[in-house]
Amino acid sequence: SCFLDGVHGDNCGTVAVGNVDEAGATLIQAAKEGMMAGIAAAKPGGCLTAVGAAIHEVADKYNFSSVRKYCGHGVADVFHAPPYVKHFRNSDECLLLP
Repeated sequence: SCFLDGVHGDNCGTVAVGNVDEAGATLIQAAKEGMMAGIAAAKPGGCLTAVGAAIHEVADKYNFSSVRKYCGHGVADVFHAPPYVKHFRNSDECLLLP
């Protein structure tokens, strides 16, 4: 996590250590594809639900699911600020502004 110019930010990543089996490598690939699909779906004028739907579609392709307890979030002067980004299909409408 970092605090820069009055704004909190955090990140996470996956690092494969040692010999990763095929199932682990597939999970890492699916997570990366899901992240990229979610980023691609985040467009000005779009809806935040498209992000969750895009990630869910990738999870479906691999016969995986998203952990519903955790979500993405906005970046602001408070930590873990709204909007909260669900990584699965949902009906929470939120217009994405530029």
